[in-house]
Amino acid sequence: MDRARYFTIYIYTNKIKIAKIYGDILFINNKFDTCGEKRTGCMFCMFGAHLEKEPNRFQRMQKTHPQIYSYCMNQLNLKEILKYLNIPYRNETKRKKLKRKITRKNLLKKEK
Repeated sequence: MDRARYFTIYIYTNKIKIAKIYGDILFINNKFDTCGEKRTGCMFCMFGAHLEKEPNRFQRMQKTHPQIYSYCMNQLNLKEILKYLNIPYRNETKRKKLKRKITRKNLLKKEK
């Protein structure tokens, strides 16, 4: 068993709070694991990004840390490097506009 597993078991059994980015610690298939990120490092690092399955670290960053993602892509210009390396860097799903739910209260507000 590697050292990371020992730490995960220790954290779980002693009910120690961990950063939200790692998610919850779950016991699945006879082993403890986190449901979020497995490891963290420098968010700006592109080392090994071409080996990751989608969603890769930049696509996840777009959801979890949108301001930092924008900084990386626009200020640091990482999007040009990722484009050149043919590494996907954004989630392609189109956002649906949320329609405001029509309620009696909303209708009364419009009348005033």
